[in-house]
Amino acid sequence: FGGGGTLAVANGTTFTAVYATSMTVSWLANGNPVSVTTYTVVLTTGSSYPNAFTGNVSLSTAPAGTLLTATAAGLAEYTTYYLFVAAVNHGGVAGAFTAMASTVTKDITLPVSWISGPLDGSFLSTGLTLNGGAGDNAGVSTVTLSVRDAITGNCLNLAGSSFAVGCPGWFPAQGSVGAWSYALGATALTQDHKYVVTSSATDFSGNI
Repeated sequence: FGGGGTLAVANGTTFTAVYATSMTVSWLANGNPVSVTTYTVVLTTGSSYPNAFTGNVSLSTAPAGTLLTATAAGLAEYTTYYLFVAAVNHGGVAGAFTAMASTVTKDITLPVSWISGPLDGSFLSTGLTLNGGAGDNAGVSTVTLSVRDAITGNCLNLAGSSFAVGCPGWFPAQGSVGAWSYALGATALTQDHKYVVTSSATDFSGNI
């Protein structure tokens, strides 16, 4: 065929495997000769192509019959990529790029949480007020806390305001995830006991 071939078209499973830094994509030949047609496959963070984005990943396929797939690596995690495919005929003439679909690579970055107060090693004569924050590239959905009595080994039972459950005994922090807090009254604490506070964050991708 003299031109660049007909436009490649997306099929029902355009993204067959998506990971944090790679993905496998597929498309349909749309009438292009299966034995001689190659394809240029581009994954870009731009919603249109061609563009000059530095994060673009481009590769070429060899004629592969009716099973048209390609695996791209070197992608950025938790990033939206748009797939474009162009058919190239046996003479090296390329057709126009077809915009297929878009997807987001997986998020594998763990969220972080921290305790701002009380300071490590502090001595308190009143109730215990915990405060801190959390952050993540995908956003933090929840922050949970654990308070352990280092003498007895038990953790705080939030319902009964006593240290009578096994650890970690997680319970939700109060306030916003970026500036959380929790006030524990003095009645639940025992004089001359050491308490260990732990915080844990969960992001919107389910990472903990």
